[in-house]
Amino acid sequence: MMSYKKWEDWEIKLVRDLYPEHGARPIAEKTGREIRTINQKAKVLGVRKRLAAGQKYEYDKWDDRIRRIYQNRSLRELDRLSAESGIPVGSLKERARKNLKLPPMIAIDRFQRPWTEEENDILERYGESSLRQIQKKLKIAGFARSFRGIECQLTRLNVRKTRVEIINASEFARRMGYNDSVISRWIEKGWLIVEHHKMYVNPNKGDRETNWITRKNAKKFILEHVSNYDHRRLGWIWVLDLLTERAVGGAAVVDSCGSGDGDEYQIAA
Repeated sequence: MMSYKKWEDWEIKLVRDLYPEHGARPIAEKTGREIRTINQKAKVLGVRKRLAAGQKYEYDKWDDRIRRIYQNRSLRELDRLSAESGIPVGSLKERARKNLKLPPMIAIDRFQRPWTEEENDILERYGESSLRQIQKKLKIAGFARSFRGIECQLTRLNVRKTRVEIINASEFARRMGYNDSVISRWIEKGWLIVEHHKMYVNPNKGDRETNWITRKNAKKFILEHVSNYDHRRLGWIWVLDLLTERAVGGAAVVDSCGSGDGDEYQIAA
């Protein structure tokens, strides 16, 4: 987790003195802070960048680029446009919202780069493999992704979800045959061990903290708390796959939606 770096008095003075005339870049060079952080601090302090008398920003020449940036959801590109045009990031966002009527931008690249079609093809082709093997395949193709990033994308693409290393609490609830409130009680009692990770969930909902359950912790719960859940509710193909360390079904198990109920599973010949 990133630690918060307290603002020193001399840094705040730099913001008040330099930001109105010169923007965030010279402050970033002197303090080592990110331009986005300085812009946020200036907003909190109520410090705005001033223009010379009678001068206006030339928004019209940048409108098409603003639209493309919002379509790709990249704050880095917005920072680059700000440096190139001399228009503060906040002003560009205001232009996008008020004049161009663009929806708020949830930036993917705050946590990860947007996934390409080539990467998604690799995930769909090797979705049954281990995360390490998938990561290796991506590296050979020239892409660098973390295990958690790969896991999140497998979940989004709905690629054979019985085989993945971790699932979120809602998916675990469906496989156990219960609703989310029951799973929350198990977590609160310490029966079910979860991990936390900020995952990009939905461009309309933004980033949120998600409870993740590994195969190891799911197996531990199933074995150690057999009297605390109804065995008739379970998605048994998933449970057998879990308890036998993928020995049952193997790569022949095809999970179309991850719930483990009825005809949703097909066993290949």
